[in-house]
Amino acid sequence: LAPGAGPETWAAVTHMGVIRAVVAAALRWDLEEPAPVRFLPERLHRVRRRGDGLLQLVGLNEPLNL
Repeated sequence: LAPGAGPETWAAVTHMGVIRAVVAAALRWDLEEPAPVRFLPERLHRVRRRGDGLLQLVGLNEPLNL
């Protein structure tokens, strides 16, 4: 995640392990229990960093519009 604020703050993640870790931080999921959400392949999973520094899940399994 970029250190700045606003729409220029972004991350690009490609591997499911990293995606799961970022989403786990956003959902406060300990990764030991089954996933509270279903991850679909080749989809967009959006997470933002809130003003307090915590992560928030914004979108899950959104289609890629290439």
